[in-house]
Order: sequence, then C-alpha cells, then structure tokens
Amino acid sequence: MSDDLEEYGDPLNYDCEYGSFEPDGLFYLSLANQINGPILDLGCGTGRLTIPFAKKGLSIVGFDNSPIMLKRAKEKSPDVNVEWIQGDFLSFRIANKFNFIFIAGNAFQAVLTNDDQNIFLSNVKDHLASTGLFVFCTRNPNLTELARENQEEYWHTYRDEIGREVKAFGYHSYDRLTQIATYITHRYQELLIKKSTTKISLRYTFPQEMEALLKHNGFKVIHKYGGYCGEIFDGKQEQIIYICSLVENFQ
Repeated sequence: MSDDLEEYGDPLNYDCEYGSFEPDGLFYLSLANQINGPILDLGCGTGRLTIPFAKKGLSIVGFDNSPIMLKRAKEKSPDVNVEWIQGDFLSFRIANKFNFIFIAGNAFQAVLTNDDQNIFLSNVKDHLASTGLFVFCTRNPNLTELARENQEEYWHTYRDEIGREVKAFGYHSYDRLTQIATYITHRYQELLIKKSTTKISLRYTFPQEMEALLKHNGFKVIHKYGGYCGEIFDGKQEQIIYICSLVENFQ
C-alpha cells in the first residue's frame, strides 16, 4: 500500500472537497439494491457512500486503513447502523462473507505493486460470497497526460467548512518503470493565501494487465464500463469500472 496518503490526512477538508454522493453513488447503490445480503465498502473513508447506503436500510461494513477518517465517519453517523473496521488492505480478515464488495474513488490505485495487488485481490476473493459481485474503478492510463510531468495545472474549486472558496492546483511526476504517479496538490483559499500542500502516490494499471491480475486471482470480468451511466469502455474514457464475479471451482 502507498505510504503517501496525505490527501486523506484532513477528514473535514476531504468531505468538503470530495464528500459528494455523486458522481458514482447512484451507480454503486443501484448494484447494491440488486443484491441481497451484506455489503463491504473497502476504502470507505469518512463514509461518503457507506452512510447513505446504511440509511437506505442496506447491511454494510465500512473498512478503511485510516483511523482519523473512520473517526470522522463515526461522528457523522451516530444513529446509523454501520460496522466500521480499521485495517490494512493487504491483511484484513472479517469473519463473514459479502454478497457485494466495492472500492470507490479509484482507491485501488493506492496498491502500488503487482505483488500487493495479488495479495489484495486474494483477500477480496476470500471475503466474497460465491454468487457475489466485486466492483471497483481505476483511472484509465493516459500516456499523453502522464508524460506531462511537473506542470502545475488548475484542477478544481470547492468550498471549505465555513464557505470560503478554495482552489486546488497540482502537478505530478510519473515513473515509467513502476507505473506510479506521485501527485502534489496545492490548495489556496480566497485572496491566494496558501492553505495546504499534500502528496499522494498512485499506480496506473493498464486494462489487459488488470484483467490478467483478476483472472490470476479467480475473478472474471462480466462488465467493463467507461462511466457511471453504464457506457461500455472503449479505451478512450478517463475511468474504467470493473464488475467481477468469482470463477466457479477456481483453485
């Protein structure tokens, strides 16, 4: 797993910047509603999707490696029936199996090596019911974009907890050998007063490589989408959404 996860060091700012239920919430919710049984939200953060799912009456476990993100999730959901579990993607063990396991927000990219990806996918397989679904998304590697290194760009604007406008700018470096991009984000409040700088490392896994990893670990890809409206992935979209089931009698 990546040790460069400063993006998740401020749960309150995370909620302001990334806390919206959309663009992916209804997509995952529609899948969850089609499946009876418990749900596991891996990399749940502050409960962005976990809490709304639980409020819909779904049985869900929120799992994350960050104690401070989970603390924020618990503070936001005192009267909501969610089991929150803190642990590592590579070594988690939960007693029951799940009919639906999902990883939102491209969190899979925080697993930085093939070895760790295999360990993680093996863990997911061990926790997925025989007829369950495993769904996750990653960014589609864009070599032109990844080659545009060390060029600071404007990314987006959001409002902080007291309504002040914050502009996020950033740049990245990309290691072609490891396929890891390291992103530096600068956030500025109104009047261009710097608020914070964070760093995060993410691995870009190419589509055929990903499908080989999934097959090696006992999964088959039953759908591959390029967007949350169910667009079939054609290689051009920014996102890849994998919907997977278990291979029957996989050894």
